[in-house]
Amino acid sequence: MPLACPNCGCSRSYRDGFRHLRSGEKVQLLQCNECGQRFSKPRLPKENLQRHLNSPLNIVSGNQLCAKFEAKKLDAIETTIASESQILQKAKGTIVQLEFSQLRQGYSKATIKTRVKLLNRLAKLGANFSDEESVKAIIATQEWSVSRKVNAVDAYDSLLKMQGKKWTPPIYRRVRQLPFIPNEGELDQLIAGSSRRMATFLQMLKETGMRSGEACQLKWSDIDLVNNCIRVIPEKNSNPRNLSISNKLVSMLNAMPQNTQRAFTYNTDAWIRNYSRQRKKIAFKLKNPRLLQIHFHTFRH
Repeated sequence: MPLACPNCGCSRSYRDGFRHLRSGEKVQLLQCNECGQRFSKPRLPKENLQRHLNSPLNIVSGNQLCAKFEAKKLDAIETTIASESQILQKAKGTIVQLEFSQLRQGYSKATIKTRVKLLNRLAKLGANFSDEESVKAIIATQEWSVSRKVNAVDAYDSLLKMQGKKWTPPIYRRVRQLPFIPNEGELDQLIAGSSRRMATFLQMLKETGMRSGEACQLKWSDIDLVNNCIRVIPEKNSNPRNLSISNKLVSMLNAMPQNTQRAFTYNTDAWIRNYSRQRKKIAFKLKNPRLLQIHFHTFRH
């Protein structure tokens, strides 16, 4: 009577080599025609054969998976990857369309950049933009702050509006908190420990209270070093302003090279990254962790 496969119970098998034991004996190996499982004849009396075959101890290790099962598993994985890749490529194309649509509608570059960044993140996390429940589930399961989740909902809402669709957005409400207010000495410590250009940038934020984006847009033609004043081009629906500056800041500005059109040639993101590195070094050197809570917007407060 042919031996049944311990994996699928099929009685059709063929010989597939030998297994050499330490005692020098050779045990015939069989391979199932149905599932490809390799197994050997049990070395037990006939009365214990059926019980041994049904025992989990007779099951071959999971590392010896059959070729057919591996091929099916690989095909399933490749199909899943191809499907996810198509969804991701489609999502990226939709995001590019949104970016150009927002530019045509006159949205600020900062707003567009935030929305595009969040949508790309949602796409990488596996969100399907054609299924609002998928987007809701991805946002809900992330360990983001409430403000970030609000921005993610706003980004997806703008995408649906571009497509002429509607949805029922989840309810996330920002929690208003009192800002961190450092003392003036801590601001001066940051300014004194920063590089010359960064120190000038921080001193300007401290004296004028302008936004970092407004400071990055300043041209030398907007700075009157004779009358000690600066003309500010507003951001975020603010009003244009003409602000007075101190002689100290004028001296710091005069020490800067003026061979470019803008006073500060880097964009806001570059300034934030540079400031974060310098702030971390200064906080470690002075053993004052409170300095790590001081951001560009803190100078406005």
